[in-house]
Amino acid sequence: GGSPQWVGPAGQADRQAILLVVAAIALFTPVPWTAVCVLLVALSAVTIALRIWRTARELSAPAM
Repeated sequence: GGSPQWVGPAGQADRQAILLVVAAIALFTPVPWTAVCVLLVALSAVTIALRIWRTARELSAPAM
């Protein structure tokens, strides 16, 4: 029943854009995929934390 959670640097569209750009780059040059995966996991962790914080804040707000 809460509002949609669009906060964070690694939403679905952002992750897809990162992978698309890196895959396009990989067509022409070797890409360190481990580093890309580490980046995606780090951004996802920030996104999860922001969404948990926002949900907790929304749930603790007085009902109107």
